Amino acid sequence: MDLQVQSKKKTIDMENMTYTAAVARLEEIMSLVQSGQMDVDALAGTLKEATELLRFCNEKLHKVDEEVKTLLEGAASNTGE
Repeated sequence: MDLQVQSKKKTIDMENMTYTAAVARLEEIMSLVQSGQMDVDALAGTLKEATELLRFCNEKLHKVDEEVKTLLEGAASNTGE
């Protein structure tokens, strides 16, 4: 008996997506792929979803990094350093 798990087709709502939710979904996808139980028919779509999630996470991290730098520079100039 062949037990293959089909990837749940999920619509990604990037407008309401959080970094934590994106990472959790990426971990879910990784588990499916690594287990070898992913349905071959769903593989391409799931990997496309993973690529979109990775892009979202990278953009989010870059944005937060820039905001932190700006805040630190502002704090340093306010203290006279």
